[in-house]
Amino acid sequence: ERLIRIGDSLWISTSDKKHFSLGESGLVQYCLKSNKIVDVVHYPANIRPIRHALCAKSQSPNIYIVDGERGMIISFDSQKKAFEIVVEQLTLKIGGFPSCVVIDDDLHIFHGKKNDGNHIIYCISSKQLKVVKQQQKQADKVQNSSQGKNEDEKQQDTGSIKDGVRTLMYNRRIIAFGGFNVSLRQKNADFEMSGVMKSGQETIEWTTKPSYKMQQPLTSCGYVLYKHFVLTFGGFGAKYVDTIYLLDLRENTGWIKLEQTCPMPSNYLAIVIDDVAHLFTECN
Repeated sequence: ERLIRIGDSLWISTSDKKHFSLGESGLVQYCLKSNKIVDVVHYPANIRPIRHALCAKSQSPNIYIVDGERGMIISFDSQKKAFEIVVEQLTLKIGGFPSCVVIDDDLHIFHGKKNDGNHIIYCISSKQLKVVKQQQKQADKVQNSSQGKNEDEKQQDTGSIKDGVRTLMYNRRIIAFGGFNVSLRQKNADFEMSGVMKSGQETIEWTTKPSYKMQQPLTSCGYVLYKHFVLTFGGFGAKYVDTIYLLDLRENTGWIKLEQTCPMPSNYLAIVIDDVAHLFTECN
């Protein structure tokens, strides 16, 4: 779901081979200097993540794995190449394909196949967990009421359970788009943006951006933030695609389909390094 860069290495997380016949069943280290895989750090017997999410703290060697299926938070020290379970069991059900980001000293966990609107924050230094409220801003409620819909109808329309959502940080805001709407059993085209994230906050406000709604709802697409642009690469719509879309976060022009395409129709992992987008296929 996400590539993590630490120094001259990219780290790619794979699922437990017991559940998926393909893959390395561990964290794969890719060297940017040699353009080769240089190591595979296999999961220990007590850590078998599947359908998990990955993120890292800035200026830290640690990578965090959120295994929503088992309710675990796992830390991986990329220097010592060692795993540690930091939370054995989350109190709330998250389910597979959650989202996670690290902001300052807080690991934020949201979305997931069984997560009905909960937002969990794990403080990395104190090792404390808390659940905060999520809500839509008033402007979105007014817009819905003008269409003759109350808040309950809005929740029913949009669906509150989503998984595989693509998440990025932009100006201390979380942006979320794509993935799958579990409640409605369809691909998610909505684009949402949080308020400015602050330490110790008790409520996360989300605003849906209608002008940023995806032209083609996609799951498993590669995605990057480059300056004030969001780009997606490939992914799965009705079938695997090779399209590249671009969104300018400073404008309201919406997504633009570029003439350039990916090397092949596929799902992708993507990262930008020195103004160049690097793509890794997942299944092809």
